[in-house]
Amino acid sequence: MEDILLEVFSAIGTVGMSSGITRGMGTVSRLVLIVLMYCGRIGSMTFALSFTERKKVAPVQLPAEKIIIG
Repeated sequence: MEDILLEVFSAIGTVGMSSGITRGMGTVSRLVLIVLMYCGRIGSMTFALSFTERKKVAPVQLPAEKIIIG
């Protein structure tokens, strides 16, 4: 269990440490580690926001004013 936790925290922190058990893991476990590495690399907030809907940005209008001189 300690070796697996080392792999998981290393993947999230993108540290690059390994206990050498990755080679013996199954395909699903490796894919989970890959996703964790990706999340750690781009940041958890960016990863979470990538799945949310984006609101349409309102068009920007410059303020207009009639200047009176005199």
